[in-house]
Amino acid sequence: MASSLEGLVLAAGLSTRSGSYKMELMFGESTLLQQCIKSIYAECSKVIVVCGYNGGKVQELVKDFKKVELVRNDSYEKGMFSSLKTGLKHVSSDKLLITPGDYPLFRQTTVHELAVTKGSIVIPVYKSKKGHPIIISKALYPEILMSPDSRNLRDILKNHTFVPVQTDDVGVVSDVDTIDDYYICLDIFRKRSDEEKAKEEQHDRHIRKDNQFH
Repeated sequence: MASSLEGLVLAAGLSTRSGSYKMELMFGESTLLQQCIKSIYAECSKVIVVCGYNGGKVQELVKDFKKVELVRNDSYEKGMFSSLKTGLKHVSSDKLLITPGDYPLFRQTTVHELAVTKGSIVIPVYKSKKGHPIIISKALYPEILMSPDSRNLRDILKNHTFVPVQTDDVGVVSDVDTIDDYYICLDIFRKRSDEEKAKEEQHDRHIRKDNQFH
């Protein structure tokens, strides 16, 4: 019996625009790729990570994730669509969550909202801009697999109706292509971390205050 949702993370690219290997850029105590995986991990029964360039480094980055299956795309220079097709051959679920590995900021709550939304194609939308991750149903798998590597997923999806999920999560449109993108995303990450820490401290103060009256 197929599981309901698996994840596919595309991490085979050359990182030519970032000036360094972007999958190991740091966000707190995790790398960019690890942060992306963490965001989808809870909702997925399995996470397929497609590597190509620097495959040994990717293997090192994902080794502690028990649900990750690492798949190599030997034709990664043909582009991201070839990596999508390579990963899709290892999918057994009824639905598939797809994201490039350079999206470190979308929230777990956003992923959950996408996962519980019904539709053959589900796409997050932030201020009228479509983002990642997206979820597709198995009905689209054959069309993707039969398409040439020269196509892209956008070309296929535009011929189908999708269900938009409106969100205030800027992470769905925040990818790291350049080093400037990295610093922008890192600033957002740090501000979010500070906000979450402040909320936790406020919560702890309330608990301590309540305990004084018991």
